[in-house]
Amino acid sequence: MRAAEVELSVPDGNSVTMLNNVIRVQLGDGEVESVIVTLQDLASLEAQERRHAAFLAMVSHELRPPLNLIKGLTTALLSGSRTFDLNVAPVHPHRRRPRRPYEGADRRPA
Repeated sequence: MRAAEVELSVPDGNSVTMLNNVIRVQLGDGEVESVIVTLQDLASLEAQERRHAAFLAMVSHELRPPLNLIKGLTTALLSGSRTFDLNVAPVHPHRRRPRRPYEGADRRPA
């Protein structure tokens, strides 16, 4: 048996996932002289896989906006459009201008 994943239960109720390898050591005539068994705890590999997945999710989330901008500008350039402005700042759709931090601070509720 080679590289079988086995879940072992311990007396306190927890379980541990292990990678189990069994290798037979045979004599020249084919008789089994001994058996070598190795167990490898997979907890560190599973933690590494979770960190890898979290990293990929974060990177894809952070790269989406700039890549969409590049894609949009490239499409506009290739289509021959000359109506885009690179100096436009994004604002909320319901506001005509960006909000200032002090705006409305001097008003008191009635």
